[in-house]
Amino acid sequence: MKKTLRVILGLVSLVLVLALGAAWYYMIWDGRAPAKRPDLVRLPQMSVQPPAGYPTENALMLAFAMGRLKLIDRENIPVPDAVTEELGIEYGRVGDKSLQLDLYRPSESAKPLPGLIFIHGGGWKAGDRSDY
Repeated sequence: MKKTLRVILGLVSLVLVLALGAAWYYMIWDGRAPAKRPDLVRLPQMSVQPPAGYPTENALMLAFAMGRLKLIDRENIPVPDAVTEELGIEYGRVGDKSLQLDLYRPSESAKPLPGLIFIHGGGWKAGDRSDY
């Protein structure tokens, strides 16, 4: 009985070590030698530290899978007080289909300002301006 238990515990330990090694190899290590990895080179002392990141894309994916990322709720992003938001402005009509845009502009500005037009894609057949 004791010998069987030792064999089972040994096999479980071996499987666990192999699984952890495989996770490290496939999800964290990207194949570059540590001395040559620019993301591991020490930065000069700075007054402001850069934000924490992930050494590889696989490490990022692992953090995502484990639920360790703080994600933005894209449905509830507040518009800053200094910005006026105008939603659903009709700029054209095709048959009975209303073509609309959303406009975001500074609340207070007396002079002309440059603009940016962002088209979501979809060939005017798919997608919606609120997707972004």
